[in-house]
Amino acid sequence: MFELLFLFLFIILGLIVISFVRTVIVGSGAKRDETEIWVHHELNKRLSAGQYIIFSDLIIPSTSEKIRSTQIDHVIVSIYGIFCLETKSHQGSIYGGYKSKYWKQYLGGKSYDLYSPIRQNHHHVKSLEYLIRSRIKAPVHSYLVFPSAKKIMLNGNRVDFTLSATVERILNHTRQVYSFEDVTAISKGLAIVSSPSDLLREEHIESVKKYIENHR
Repeated sequence: MFELLFLFLFIILGLIVISFVRTVIVGSGAKRDETEIWVHHELNKRLSAGQYIIFSDLIIPSTSEKIRSTQIDHVIVSIYGIFCLETKSHQGSIYGGYKSKYWKQYLGGKSYDLYSPIRQNHHHVKSLEYLIRSRIKAPVHSYLVFPSAKKIMLNGNRVDFTLSATVERILNHTRQVYSFEDVTAISKGLAIVSSPSDLLREEHIESVKKYIENHR
């Protein structure tokens, strides 16, 4: 009887420890996820559903020999082009160069190395272009989004990577590149590859359906 009671308490203690560890792990990445979720919702508000299809948290095959897959924060598909967005939640002041491998983040009197988001998103763009190679008609546009950064300096010049500036750059593309059929085919393919999240996958599929309905 004592042995059974001891075993029961041991199992309960183990479950508590596992629950605590999971909470710590999930909590440690919550801020980054919240930033990406916020950007996703803002993109849906600022870009017309009848003209743009927005995908978030895509996992697609990688063109790199070192890794099998790569995660893309946001992909926007439209008749005006395809846009690949890398979202960063970094705060403080950030300094780097367009061709630099590492940037510097200064926050709270300390400095931190940051792998170049330009290089990171370049890999995303190349992987995406390869995935949709049978339909691609123009290079995929690469944009960075830093909603929380105080200041970003590249090659000594201040740059604007706010979401508002990024949306404005997207809207500045007004020349039609893809047909409705192209956008539909590309979007259906991305919706199938989609996200590890079932909820996001369903949202992606619903976005494609709404786009098709708007063009009937």
